[in-house]
Amino acid sequence: MAMPLESSIAFTNVGRARWWQRGIFASQTGYVALALLVLLVVMHFASPYFFTEGNMQNVANNFSFIAIATLGVTFVIITGGIDLSVGSMMCFSAMITSMVMTELSTPGVPGASLFVHLAADGKTVLANVPGLILLVSVLAGLGVALVVGLLNGFCIAVLGLSPYHARHALDRARTLLRRLQWSRQFSGWSGR
Repeated sequence: MAMPLESSIAFTNVGRARWWQRGIFASQTGYVALALLVLLVVMHFASPYFFTEGNMQNVANNFSFIAIATLGVTFVIITGGIDLSVGSMMCFSAMITSMVMTELSTPGVPGASLFVHLAADGKTVLANVPGLILLVSVLAGLGVALVVGLLNGFCIAVLGLSPYHARHALDRARTLLRRLQWSRQFSGWSGR
């Protein structure tokens, strides 16, 4: 038979947490914000150009593509997964974009006559529709990234592969395509 406690038990080792263990400093966010503040103060004194409008715009422009990529990774991590393929996917998409742009802007390549033609002097390359090569190239890069992303998602969601192994398998395929691109660039080989 249990007896009711007549007095509350007091623990001497439990008390109010110290100031650095409460509030914003109880998480890593507070320390990252503090480190950023210290870094901003140091950079302000190190260079008189650090807090200029031009430098702030430059930093924002250079950081924007990283912020967009990390937004997608954040959603993956929130759902309990891990996605390490963002960097290699950005590289792969950029490589496909540049390869398509190069092929479409070279006169004499099959299909390039829809996009470019030679001027009367025989040396100058003129675009049939300005900006069309850029649009088609970017859409090709995004399309390839979409297909690889859907394949990666299919392997994870339907086939039940772990995200790490699905990413690793797709990285091997991208590595083969990168080697093909490098062999074309340095050996002069073209797929025509």
